[in-house]
Amino acid sequence: MIPIVLLHHNQPDVLLQAVEHIKQHTIYPYRLFVVDNSSVVDLRVQEVLARIELNYGVLVIKNAEDNWIYGFNLAMQHEAWVQSKYYAFSDADILVPEAKDGVCWLRYLINQMDANCCIGKLGLSLDHANLQANPALSKTLSIERGFLMGPKIGTNIVSPVDTTMALYRNDFFITDFRFRIGHASLARPYYFTCRTTPEISAIHVGWDFYPGSGEGADSADKRWKKALIFCFMGASVAPELISDLKFHKRYFLEIMLRLIRIKHGVKVSYFMFIYLLKRFPRCINDIQAQQR
Repeated sequence: MIPIVLLHHNQPDVLLQAVEHIKQHTIYPYRLFVVDNSSVVDLRVQEVLARIELNYGVLVIKNAEDNWIYGFNLAMQHEAWVQSKYYAFSDADILVPEAKDGVCWLRYLINQMDANCCIGKLGLSLDHANLQANPALSKTLSIERGFLMGPKIGTNIVSPVDTTMALYRNDFFITDFRFRIGHASLARPYYFTCRTTPEISAIHVGWDFYPGSGEGADSADKRWKKALIFCFMGASVAPELISDLKFHKRYFLEIMLRLIRIKHGVKVSYFMFIYLLKRFPRCINDIQAQQR
């Protein structure tokens, strides 16, 4: 059984859609956790959280803070957490694809990880239809297309994966398995992060809330708050997310992001130094060392 964790904040209808897709399209045994990152006290939010608990057997965990990836850690600390070889994590705005030839998306990811011991994290590629339909998101579309041009391990593309639905090995990090700022840089040095072939793609509903997306787009105030959270978590902020912000806000984000990345870069360097010091010179690559 694989634990799947979704992070949610103030998008109850998107969350419901994501949970329904997992329920309908996942054949492999799983345990679904939803961490609600301090959503507003709203009737619709409460209704959806209660509905997915009752109708879909989801374990809902309330986080008092809106601190993005740290919410994942609350699920792993829960008494119902399932220890497994692999763990799946995602924001709650990803719709997983239908099963193909009797193989669901989760079984596919597991098969690929089992067949390629150097892949430590494998995320679903993202369908580009909603990006192509919105000219305002041309920069994001260009970046996403670039991600598909990397080298391959089997059919999987070596490429960065953030909080898109992804499967992790339980020893992916050089530290204990928990999410920290700079977590992408804390991967063991012999593990690659990959995306699946575009034929196995999820839909990122989150793009529908970017500027130029019509009535569903987030307000400027909501985008500013979201950009602030990404910034303080050391994550990249999509240019379209802040394109219409005033100059002083964009300048503030740029300066703060640089300072925060320096701060947490020092932490990442410290963790990596300790990891290498303990394993130098023959056991830096644990997989290779086990074969000696």
